[in-house]
Amino acid sequence: METDLGENESLGRRAGVSNVENQLGVTHATSYRNYPDRIL
Repeated sequence: METDLGENESLGRRAGVSNVENQLGVTHATSYRNYPDRIL
């Protein structure tokens, strides 16, 4: 995941929510419930 985040940062873009969720093994509902301010 650090590689993916670093790659996105070096390209000037943000990591996709789905990609981060998949790498962490959590559902979108869990992410949205716990981090609604971080999901755009």
